[in-house]
Amino acid sequence: MISKTKISAVYKQNDKNKYCFVLPKKPVIRIINIYGFYDNGVKSIINENYYQLLIDKVILRQKFNFNNIHINFEAGYISEVPENLKIAIFEHISDMYEKRSVCSNFLAEKYKKYRNIKL
Repeated sequence: MISKTKISAVYKQNDKNKYCFVLPKKPVIRIINIYGFYDNGVKSIINENYYQLLIDKVILRQKFNFNNIHINFEAGYISEVPENLKIAIFEHISDMYEKRSVCSNFLAEKYKKYRNIKL
């Protein structure tokens, strides 16, 4: 995630996952809003006093009886992309040019520390 992007994530609230939700993209800039749907389809917004953002996790301060919880948030870099990530991108472009291919072990090796999804 090089620039700022709006992302929406949907979670099922059950006994295993009732208070803590890990967001799929990093770095998280801010939570736009969180709302839940009851079994009958009624939508309810969760006030910001009832949740907390910790790095890439949203922690609810109480259990709600929602069927699904929707979290809308912004992720990416607000201003400057970290220098070491810029260097990795330039190295990747150079690697693709030299090999005339997009496929290589480069992604798995160089970007591993910047990704939260394993390739």
